[in-house]
Amino acid sequence: MGVLLVFDIMGEMEESAIKIFSKNQAKEIAAKICAKPSRELDILFANGSMPSFKELQGDTYGSWPGREKYTWWARVFIWFALDSVWARWDGKRFVEPWDSGKRGKGVNVFRNILRPYRHSFATYEKQAFADTRPAIALEYPFGSLMWGMIDDVRKIEPGIFLGQVWFRFPLQKKYAYMGYFLLCKI
Repeated sequence: MGVLLVFDIMGEMEESAIKIFSKNQAKEIAAKICAKPSRELDILFANGSMPSFKELQGDTYGSWPGREKYTWWARVFIWFALDSVWARWDGKRFVEPWDSGKRGKGVNVFRNILRPYRHSFATYEKQAFADTRPAIALEYPFGSLMWGMIDDVRKIEPGIFLGQVWFRFPLQKKYAYMGYFLLCKI
């Protein structure tokens, strides 16, 4: 577990723990959460809170829970762009902070030696599509294979984050729910 030292208003030092897992621990956590049905994931997301940049900064291990609720086109897209032999999505890396209306930056991480980092995204605070409560948004730029997609992310436990994937096809007005992804801080 990492430790972040923070100074309060009076200059006193206080410790705030940032939970960090080994990759094996993250895989075990992902296996447990991926076994939960979508309705339990809905509750976890609804009860989650908006994470800080410090909680997500650096690398995370990623997984795909709740697949039984995915639409056919979401399954095809995930397989093609993130889970095929030439992709193998492994998580996300959060690089630049978001705060006070400023956008941060991040990138998806893959187990692929030719292109381990691709599909960069902007990060910012917004209201989640599901319930209009605060979440961190991950938005993919025009020209990206992932363009039209926005992920809403919340912390469900220290070091564990649940994201909802939302997609808007060109010329559509509303975003459609695609499914969940899980991130564990490593």
